[in-house]
Amino acid sequence: MNSKIIFAVSSTALLLACGTAQLHEDEGKGQLGRVKFANSCDPKVQPQLETGVAMLHSFWYSAAEKTFRDVLVQDPSCTIANWGIAAILMSNPLAGIGASSKGAAAAQAAIEQGRGVSPKTQRERDYIEAVAAYYQDFSNRSERSRQESRAKAFEELAARYPDDDEARIFSALYIAGTQSQADQTFAAYLKAAAILEKMFVKYPDHPGVAHYLIHSYDAPPIAKQGLPAAQRYASIAPAAPHALHMPSHIFTRVGAWEESVATNTRAAGVAIKGDEVNEAYHASDYSVYAYLQLARDSDAKREMEAVFKVTTSNPALAFARLYAIAAMPARYAMERGAWREAMQLQPQPTQILFPDAITYFAITGPPKSKFSGSP
Repeated sequence: MNSKIIFAVSSTALLLACGTAQLHEDEGKGQLGRVKFANSCDPKVQPQLETGVAMLHSFWYSAAEKTFRDVLVQDPSCTIANWGIAAILMSNPLAGIGASSKGAAAAQAAIEQGRGVSPKTQRERDYIEAVAAYYQDFSNRSERSRQESRAKAFEELAARYPDDDEARIFSALYIAGTQSQADQTFAAYLKAAAILEKMFVKYPDHPGVAHYLIHSYDAPPIAKQGLPAAQRYASIAPAAPHALHMPSHIFTRVGAWEESVATNTRAAGVAIKGDEVNEAYHASDYSVYAYLQLARDSDAKREMEAVFKVTTSNPALAFARLYAIAAMPARYAMERGAWREAMQLQPQPTQILFPDAITYFAITGPPKSKFSGSP
């Protein structure tokens, strides 16, 4: 075991919460948390629309997009569903990858459709325009520029509607998405957290609030502040694979390895059952690392080999899965000091460079500086 983090946390604080709050139920989807999103859509689609928003808050993008598109089939005038589709297609705002060109085109089509049906309220018009700020002049701007435009637009939206807590919650997410890794004061993260902490008191069962708090404290010096949200989020939205995984971002930061294994095992199981294989790989990657810190090397190997055998009807490779494909074998070799094994890893080139870099680092980095005849 090569433990990277040693952190004293009381055993009580590390227990996964298993609250019994009433949770939002969706037919066939299970528990997703409690979301109330004001809208002018046909009353018959409003529960389904709120389900889509709850899914969006838990980054369950495939299910959320299907839900919003189903809403539009039933009520083509439901403008806010077009906003939801465009928001989904920005992808994970914290990852720094952003929308693909294809996704941006689909999002812009959804935005134009929303504008074309003449939104019934000014608030809904403003939601459409806030998400449109990200896509404006898409191909000629950097992702950083798009992130900043998005954060500014949603901050203005929240200021325009001070009683709209959903706008405030989304603004906090997009503020956190502007955090630069070079800024070790974590100014954007903490600005977002200040908004979300107030919302967490008011909405303890809201999936987005707990989720975005975890992201806002996802850095070693401030990670301990994210424990309350991490302990709660999995119980708020246990139907969403990402919600089951996310607590481990904090557990990993504070060295809560058993808790990380437990929540990621649940996440991978739910993801595989729902054919969300990219999420399964992401969760298994965290489990592999946690097992290695616990000196449970055989369990780490078993976890890695098991997820590599998972098949899917959805062959699309998201960046999290590509990262995991490269990271798990590299972790397994390097954490054990198995330098010869590391040098034998085979690169699997992708269009996303940072997963490739992991494998090349494992092959050429530590073995050159540390190899001393170890196996």
